[in-house]
Amino acid sequence: MGTGSSAYPRIVLIGLLIVLLDLAAGGGLLAALVVIARRRRWTSLIALLAGVGLLILGNVRVLTSAYEQGRPAPASVAGTWTDSDGATLRVQLAGTFTAAGLPADADDPAGDGRPHPADGRGTWQITRGDGTWYALFTLSGGAQFRLDGWTTSGATFSYVFPRYNAVDLWAFYRR
Repeated sequence: MGTGSSAYPRIVLIGLLIVLLDLAAGGGLLAALVVIARRRRWTSLIALLAGVGLLILGNVRVLTSAYEQGRPAPASVAGTWTDSDGATLRVQLAGTFTAAGLPADADDPAGDGRPHPADGRGTWQITRGDGTWYALFTLSGGAQFRLDGWTTSGATFSYVFPRYNAVDLWAFYRR
């Protein structure tokens, strides 16, 4: 459901083009500002400052819309997800979730030094990284996991490891 990694370079190129055009427009406006200020034409100065403001607001709008492009709706994540071992993830539209029997988190061992299944509740949000959208979940204890590539039927579950790049993936299905 993400935008795919091929969209990321295109967005970067568009952003660079916008920056270059802004620098050119800003340089022209700055030169005009100096000329107008020397001639003390205040109405022209005010109009020029309004133009600069509109240029800045336009840039903010273009950049935020480029970032938000392809953002999945929260309703596409909300619902009940399970895996083949019986783990359950209940995702609410309000940005909260409850989990029971999630796969063991190798980065969060129990007191005996072995990973333990995660249960609990927490918050979630749709976020973007490496050009793709994913749902990031944070358990109240601090552990994080994510759902990637979700569709109406399934998704990929993985923990977010702050110290390691090891990735274990589990298939979760919408119930």
